[in-house]
Amino acid sequence: MKFGTSTHAISEFGNDIKPFHQALAEIRECGFEQLMLLMSPAGPPLRAGDRPGASMLNLFDSDAAAVRQAVQEAGLEVVSVHGGLVNLSTAETRRESMGQLTKLADCARELGCGVMSHNAGQAPEPLMPHETKRELIAQLAEVMRAAAEYAPELRVCVDIHYHSPVETIRDCEYLLELVPDNAGLLLNIGHMTTCNQPGWELLERYPERIPVIAYKDHRMDPGRPHPVTSVELGKGESPFEEYIRVLKRRAGEHVHLITFEHVPLEQKKEALARSLVYLKGLWEEVQP
Repeated sequence: MKFGTSTHAISEFGNDIKPFHQALAEIRECGFEQLMLLMSPAGPPLRAGDRPGASMLNLFDSDAAAVRQAVQEAGLEVVSVHGGLVNLSTAETRRESMGQLTKLADCARELGCGVMSHNAGQAPEPLMPHETKRELIAQLAEVMRAAAEYAPELRVCVDIHYHSPVETIRDCEYLLELVPDNAGLLLNIGHMTTCNQPGWELLERYPERIPVIAYKDHRMDPGRPHPVTSVELGKGESPFEEYIRVLKRRAGEHVHLITFEHVPLEQKKEALARSLVYLKGLWEEVQP
């Protein structure tokens, strides 16, 4: 089993000060082999000879060959790209989102990976009833369809997320009805935990529609600072064993990513290394 991680797991949203090449080296030192590049339009580009001072690159303005070279020299493989590029608020922002996702598909092609993922946009309130979100889910499906049809050789997936149109199993199932077969879900275990959803049931029913599994551990105790509190693996309440049992029974092709957010920047490298050891241990222990 190969596990990867993301550039945002070793750096920090809102404080992306870890140089890209240092981030790659630290990820490899932690024992990872695979990488999801989380792109940011506000981040620095990487061109030949550059040493960007941040980890979340602007892939749109980067030289794909230079990015590939940096990743390969670090002993890693790019297996997916991700962008928070979807805004469903108006017809105009939805059209813009379609254009952004097709550009991200071009980046995935140029980087030689077969998977791209993206955010789901935002719902008016968290944990709204499914019936009140069906129109929003249909709008999300329309945006996803543009990317999936533009790049039929890629697997396009949306990040299941608290306070988005896709929070529950029912939300996900409705979305899957509306998008092409090469479009599906980034199964975010942490957000399934926060939303109190048995997300492993999606793996049972739709293994071929889940290109990416994100192993995130979320706290559920009443004293947590925010409903979404993402911690080092083994420190929260995500029921990873349930997912592993299904994965050992159901063959499927997935990118497996270990990520977290709410770990102090100076502790992230060590926490990533421990998280990898923890999850590998669970894989050995859990029986199908």
